[in-house]
Amino acid sequence: MKIIFLGTASSISTKERDNTSLLICEPKNRELILIDCPGSLVSKLKRLNLNYTKLNKIVITHHHPDHIYGLVSLIHSQYKLNKKLTIFSSNFSIRIIKKLLGLFNLTSKNYPRTSFIDVFSRKYFFKNLDLKISAFKNKHCPGSFGINIIYKNKNIIYSSDTALTKNVEKLIDKNTYLIHDCTASSRFFKKYPLLYNLHTEAKQLKELAFRTKPKLLIPIHFLLLRKGEFKNIKEDLKEVKNVFFPEDFSSLYIR
Repeated sequence: MKIIFLGTASSISTKERDNTSLLICEPKNRELILIDCPGSLVSKLKRLNLNYTKLNKIVITHHHPDHIYGLVSLIHSQYKLNKKLTIFSSNFSIRIIKKLLGLFNLTSKNYPRTSFIDVFSRKYFFKNLDLKISAFKNKHCPGSFGINIIYKNKNIIYSSDTALTKNVEKLIDKNTYLIHDCTASSRFFKKYPLLYNLHTEAKQLKELAFRTKPKLLIPIHFLLLRKGEFKNIKEDLKEVKNVFFPEDFSSLYIR
């Protein structure tokens, strides 16, 4: 299985990085599962030589625009394909997504027959023989959540956008691949302290890694508004041994 980082930036993209979004590719069961849906998804999938018409499962971790604005375009691109689409999210976000799709008349018979599953309605909101995915509440906005992916007894946590929370920490062990919000450096957060209510800064993430010792730390969701900010993030995390800084379209392989 591999996880492709379709985007690694925060709500403000850069020339090199688009808004954060992940794609789970599980070949044995031919699963493509999109995690969050910013823009240009069809173009991104074509760049990876993946058939966008095969994408039929989407997880939306919360309702902020940089996580859902691409849904309208993606569903519109599947006009008259007679497809089924499942969207997994919280009830709070599902209500907003339904209104959004209705606004553009994307619920008519010409578009995918879309069903919605509340991620908190069952222990694993998705599972097959090799893959199980559950949700946990994080600390960002109403209805927001992260996901815990279990693949062949390996544990991958995606925090999504979140302030530091015990709900993530208690799930981490030495076998965990931890994909975690790392919006900016400590010095940037100190200049804009309201960010602490919504996101995690690099030194906080370093301390979390020291406490929990994950197998691999993958910082993500970078807010790179200032020259040298990515260098500052790396400086804050330099004492963490096992770190992977993803770029857009890079992949994490889980075997």
